Amino acid sequence: MTDKTGWIIYSRTTLNHKSNAFDWMVTSANKFGLKVKIIFAEDLMIQYESTGINVHHMNGENVILPDFVLLRCYALHLGKALEAMGIRVINSVQSMEVSRDKLLTHQYLSQKNIPMPKTIFSSTINYQELSNYLQERSFVVKSAIGSKGEGVYLINYENDMDHIPWKKHEHYLVQAYIKESHGKDIRVYVVGDKVVGAVLRHSNKDFRSNYALGGSVELYPLSLEIEELSLEVVKVLGLEIAGIDLLITKDGYMVCEVNGNAGFRTISMVSEISMPEAIFEYVGKTL
Repeated sequence: MTDKTGWIIYSRTTLNHKSNAFDWMVTSANKFGLKVKIIFAEDLMIQYESTGINVHHMNGENVILPDFVLLRCYALHLGKALEAMGIRVINSVQSMEVSRDKLLTHQYLSQKNIPMPKTIFSSTINYQELSNYLQERSFVVKSAIGSKGEGVYLINYENDMDHIPWKKHEHYLVQAYIKESHGKDIRVYVVGDKVVGAVLRHSNKDFRSNYALGGSVELYPLSLEIEELSLEVVKVLGLEIAGIDLLITKDGYMVCEVNGNAGFRTISMVSEISMPEAIFEYVGKTL
């Protein structure tokens, strides 16, 4: 048990959701002697001056800096400022930046020979060229930054490209389509050097299996292959807490995406696993 204090930083957009994990997080932290406070990134102001960095609350409230910060949003400039002030930020800002950007994620993974679908980044999106290169009629187009299955499109024919709402200045990547994993994937939850559990996400209506898009979930048994692959991924990306999405192939598993800010309600819906407890048990031991 410790007497350490922490901030759990969310974006105020979290308040727009039907439910949040605020009380669950605070209660779980208390079990391990951690006193945590919910903070919204929008309520903090960073002040840079020649004497250093300071953080102020927008309403004038006195700010007592914590021993650690659990970053549950992509307030990366705030996270960097807190790191520069000597506060431990979980996950580190660098690891969050890499895992948030799917292009960077695959760049890092490819350098360590981690199995993943063939991934292409090109400034020109031409169906015939991409199809020829991948040697497949079908492939997947994704926004480089996005979650919950948003900005992900399955392309079967050339005119499918016309239905993508291309956005200027946004980066896209193209991935080989893994037929065996159509409508299903495995979300693996990792905390520290431990794989906490995994769920199978599946959908009968969409090639995307995300629960946020109406998919179903069930507990999935862990194997040595899943555990070793998942732990290697977090090691390469520098993450302490992660959700790793694996595609199922005839030869094993491939890494589809990695989320440094993964939601965790689904695994608690189908098991006795509490991700907040796993997180704060880990934080308490490692502070």
